[in-house]
Amino acid sequence: MNKVGEYLKKHRIYFIFLGASILLFLLDLISKWIVELNCNLYERYAIIPNFLYVTKSYNIAIAFSLGSELGVFGRILNISISLIMSVIIAIYWFKKKEQFRKRDHVVAMLLFAEPSVI
Repeated sequence: MNKVGEYLKKHRIYFIFLGASILLFLLDLISKWIVELNCNLYERYAIIPNFLYVTKSYNIAIAFSLGSELGVFGRILNISISLIMSVIIAIYWFKKKEQFRKRDHVVAMLLFAEPSVI
């Protein structure tokens, strides 16, 4: 087997988690796009009646509206912090990935998949 094939076989689980992360990221974006195009602001829509509902709203600040008084600067700051932390987490995961358990890879996959800045 050639070197590329051996590498892919050895690191198969990492590519599976990366692919799953990308898939979850895309599903999240698509679901937000569908809500943006089809729902009115603050109206509740039943996805599964009596169990799962979607309400269109916008969060322009950090959790609990922290930083909302900062306007556009606050939004840029939030996005910058999120992107920097995502890069730091990705670099840490890539360097230490062989020391992680499967549970840790699942957590990293979910962190990568969350496009909170979009």
